Amino acid sequence: MPVHFTVITTCRNAEGFIGRCIASVRTQSHRDWNMVVVADVPEDETVAAAERAAGGDPRIAVTATRQRKGSLRNHVESADLYAPHDSVLVFLDGDDRLSDPGALAAVAAEYERDPEVDVVWTRHVQTDGYIGCSGPMKPDVSPLDHYWCASHLRTFRKRLLWGMDREGFLDEDGNWWTSATDHPTMLQALLLARRSSFLDRVCCEYNVGAGTTNDLRATGKVAERIRAKLRRLYSGYKRRNVLFFVNGPRGGDRRFSSLEKRPPMGILGLMARLEARGHQVRLVDRWLNPEWWPEPETLDWAHAVGVYASTPNKTDAHYILGRLKEERFSGYVMAGGPHATLHPEDLEGQADCVCRGEADD
Repeated sequence: MPVHFTVITTCRNAEGFIGRCIASVRTQSHRDWNMVVVADVPEDETVAAAERAAGGDPRIAVTATRQRKGSLRNHVESADLYAPHDSVLVFLDGDDRLSDPGALAAVAAEYERDPEVDVVWTRHVQTDGYIGCSGPMKPDVSPLDHYWCASHLRTFRKRLLWGMDREGFLDEDGNWWTSATDHPTMLQALLLARRSSFLDRVCCEYNVGAGTTNDLRATGKVAERIRAKLRRLYSGYKRRNVLFFVNGPRGGDRRFSSLEKRPPMGILGLMARLEARGHQVRLVDRWLNPEWWPEPETLDWAHAVGVYASTPNKTDAHYILGRLKEERFSGYVMAGGPHATLHPEDLEGQADCVCRGEADD
C-alpha cells in the first residue's frame, strides 16, 4: 500500500532556517505527503519566510500559535488536526532539513517491505559533520531501558498516537514536557509498535548551531524523568487478545425493534483504540446473527472478553456471561455498555469487571 507522510515541523524563531527545511521536503522524490509548519509565537519573520518557501504548494500549511506551547504539544496537536489516520508521521524540526532527496522514498520502502512495521528511524548528520547517535536497537531490551538511539529522522504510523498514554506527555505537575521532547512520543511508539526498523542511511541534517544550545546534562536528566514516568504508566503492559461480544435480540423487550442491523460503532472504536495499543481484537456480533457463538479455539485464543450489554436486550447479555462460565472460560471477563452504566448491580457476580460510562480509557 502506498505510504502517505504527514511532515510536522515545529519551530519558533527560525526565519533563517525554515526556508531550507521546507525546500528539503518539496524536493523529495517521494511526492505523497502533506506538511504543516507551526511557528510557536515567533518574534521574527518565521511565518513569512515559511510562506515564501512553500510557494503556494497546497500540500503545505503554515500556522502560528497565539500562546507558547512548546515542541511536543505542537507536534501532538498538529498530528491530531492535520494528519490522515492512515498516514505516517514525520517529525522534522524547523532548523533541520532532509539531507537526502530520496529520504522519504527510502523510509516509505521500509514500511512497504513489511506492513507490520510501525516505526522507522534513520541516521542523521550534524552540521559540524558528526554522525549522530541514531542506530539499531537491541531486540531483547525494552525501549525504556535502552540507550537513546532513535533520534533523527523519526517516523511512525499515526494510529500509534491513539494508543499512547497521553499522561506520558506531561511532567509530574501536569505540564507538557519542554525538554527531551522527542522521548515521550518515540519511546511510546517503540513500545506499542508491532515491529520497528532502523534504516542505516543518513537522511537528516541536524543543525547544532541554531537557537539556544541545549544543556545536554539537563536534557539527560529530563529524559530519565520521562522514562521513569513511562515505566510507571506501562508497568505490567503486555499485548493481549481481546474478544468482544455484542448482545443480540434474544429475549429482548418487544417494544424495541430487533430488525435493524447497525454497525456497533462504540465497540468498533474501542477495538481501534486497543489495536493502536498493540493488542489483538475480534468481534462476535450477536445482533447481526443471534446464533453466533465463537469456536472453542477462539475462546482459547482470548485472554479477555468484553460483553456489550444494552438494557432492552440484557437477557442475551446474561446468556453470554452465563455460557462463558459454563464453558469455563479462564480469562478476564468485562461487561460494559448502557446496561452496565444504568444497572451495574445486575451484572455484578457475572463479570470480573463492570465498566460504567465510556470504556475507552
